[in-house]
Amino acid sequence: MFKPACPHCLSTDVRRSRWTNGTERRQHRLERPYRCRGCKRRFFVYRRRLVFGSILTAVLLMLGVGLASYLEFRDDVSGGLRAKRERDAGSAELLSRANAGDAEAQYLVAILMLEGKGGFQKSQAEAVKWLNRAAERGHADAQLQLGLAFKSGNGILQDFGEAKRWFAKGASRGHAESQYQLGLLYRSGQGVPFDFVEAYAWFNRAASQGLQPATVARDELVTLMRPEQVAMAQARSRHDSAQTEDGGDKSSAAAAAPQVGSDQGPVAARSTASRPK
Repeated sequence: MFKPACPHCLSTDVRRSRWTNGTERRQHRLERPYRCRGCKRRFFVYRRRLVFGSILTAVLLMLGVGLASYLEFRDDVSGGLRAKRERDAGSAELLSRANAGDAEAQYLVAILMLEGKGGFQKSQAEAVKWLNRAAERGHADAQLQLGLAFKSGNGILQDFGEAKRWFAKGASRGHAESQYQLGLLYRSGQGVPFDFVEAYAWFNRAASQGLQPATVARDELVTLMRPEQVAMAQARSRHDSAQTEDGGDKSSAAAAAPQVGSDQGPVAARSTASRPK
């Protein structure tokens, strides 16, 4: 039987002592009180079972935490590898469709390359090439993104004329964002003649489809226009709307409308009146 020695006189002639109060017991919860018969002094000794049990519990707890962390890490790794394989397979399939001439696939490849996602390496230049392929096949969203690339010079040489060309292609097919972007070009005179009337007409068409930025831009533009310019712009919008309702192509409606900057008819007077004085 284990019998402790007094830490003061090293005598083993000791006996169990009682707790003096509850506070002492709480302070020494892993120990037992003893009193030496030789020097009459009290001391405390750790209870081996409790200490061993505490150590064992701590060890088991650490093992449990370690095992749980390992299993979680293993699941993350296996899940990540599985997701990567699935992503790579999806990317390969998407790229195959894009190479086969699928315009939607070409557009998606371009967007993924712009963002560096879906297993594709981020590359602005390569993304623009795929956007061009999709845009050439008439993909309206690709035409918009290609126009934005030319406007910003992101991944390609900046060219406002090309930006206008691609915005116009999408705008003529009723693409609201392209109509809004075309209006911005006419409002600022980038790649096109400076023309508030033309800008208003495109903003108005985009706003009629619920594009909020176009509504804001149109309403702000009105405050910079003279009354006769507003009247001309609204007449232009009514003309375009009538053409569309009659089943005519929106591009033909735009072509039928008076063009700013020409030398024909009343438009010549408007070309110099478009810029506010």
